[in-house]
Amino acid sequence: QFQPLFDAVNAKRRAIVAGEHEPTDEEADTPLLHGVTQETLEVF
Repeated sequence: QFQPLFDAVNAKRRAIVAGEHEPTDEEADTPLLHGVTQETLEVF
């Protein structure tokens, strides 16, 4: 059920890592830490 979704994500990842695709600013503007409070971020 989820394998097609993983395959699509992994194909995009492979293209980026291999240098075949340069992510746009919109694609690259993804928060790395979801649901983390500002206080927790200040610790890092």
